[in-house]
Amino acid sequence: MKNFDEAIRVVKEGGIVAFKTDTVMGVGANGFDKYAVEKLFLLKKRDFKKPVALLLPTLSSVFEYAVVSEMSLKLMEKYFPGAFTCILPAKKCVYTTPLRCGETIGIRIPDLLPLREFLAELNLPLVTTSANVSGLPPLKDKKGILETFGDNVYYVEILSEMSGVPSTVVDCSKGSIKVIREGGIKI
Repeated sequence: MKNFDEAIRVVKEGGIVAFKTDTVMGVGANGFDKYAVEKLFLLKKRDFKKPVALLLPTLSSVFEYAVVSEMSLKLMEKYFPGAFTCILPAKKCVYTTPLRCGETIGIRIPDLLPLREFLAELNLPLVTTSANVSGLPPLKDKKGILETFGDNVYYVEILSEMSGVPSTVVDCSKGSIKVIREGGIKI
């Protein structure tokens, strides 16, 4: 297993991490820390009313943070891990915006084993979004991350290829399936 000690320290102390996922580069913060989430939004120049998602390591960890219906479980079993984000009713207070804990929460399990290992070792809800300034295309590599965000992020080295296509986002929070964004998976 890779040594993620420094990245974990950064997240636990309220910092922002940047990393590769199976889809696009991401930036993330501790979802229990309102001020860390605010830093993440300010860094990206993201609208405070536009929630971010939660990355988790395993399907079993989803049950800790969200209310899972039979319908949403079938979707998650089919598409996790992968380029699929499922919006569910929140069970725990996770700051999906700097303004409040989300009543719903978008959850994704990346199809990238080293990233899932990092998430398991972190053992905190890592709220995340694409690594870019809002409105601009996602950054493609470490160099772009460091040129754009500088010392405001800690870059987690994860060697992997990315698809370059964001995840498909599906809202299952109201008892039906509603595609919010078509991405890497066709529903």
